[in-house]
Amino acid sequence: MREFRKDFLTEISFLHSDEFESSFSSQQFEYPAILRLENNNLTEIITSEEINNIKDLQALIERIKILNLSTCNNLNTI
Repeated sequence: MREFRKDFLTEISFLHSDEFESSFSSQQFEYPAILRLENNNLTEIITSEEINNIKDLQALIERIKILNLSTCNNLNTI
């Protein structure tokens, strides 16, 4: 994961639910989730259900690569 984060072309934030809720109190998502922050708007990129069905970390990394998330400005994981 460290290598992936190092090579990723954008900022990645990992937030605990309480941190997320204090920063984005008007937003509601099921946890865990992977979100994209663009122009102060959050978009759910990978849902809780999808994350829970991913078998391991490498499969999650591959899913992120498939979605081309490296082209976005900010990625938040809660």
